[in-house]
Amino acid sequence: MTQQYPGPETKLQNWTPHMIPAGYNFKEMYDFVEYIKTELEPEPIIIDADDLLANPQGMLKAYCDALSIPYNNSLLTWPAGDEVMLNKWYIQKEVVTGARFAHECTFASTGFGKPSPIPNRDELPEDVIEAVDASLQYYDKLYEQRFKC
Repeated sequence: MTQQYPGPETKLQNWTPHMIPAGYNFKEMYDFVEYIKTELEPEPIIIDADDLLANPQGMLKAYCDALSIPYNNSLLTWPAGDEVMLNKWYIQKEVVTGARFAHECTFASTGFGKPSPIPNRDELPEDVIEAVDASLQYYDKLYEQRFKC
């Protein structure tokens, strides 16, 4: 049976809990990082997406250095299309094809884009404001611990 995914116009409250969990993913990410710090690695590497988009070469070089792996400029570009995601990544194909609207920009990209500006709060739908309010404290805690180059 193929999972049916709501479209981009669907309110967050109508998404199923496995897609949008109670903590809107940031609480769950924070809890996961705390588990990793306690059980596996006291100083995990946390990369903020906006930091990566603002300076991909610097962030990737610093990340590779931190892990003692070689850096190569080929990390900055890739061919457009969904072949790699669908055929080489460990991911359920239904997730990618069922929610294709969420991945179209990824499939069309050939490199890192610039981070999007933060929208004005008063322009956001009420359900998004609710998600931001529930998530911000966890995002802030993760942001304080983020990897910097």
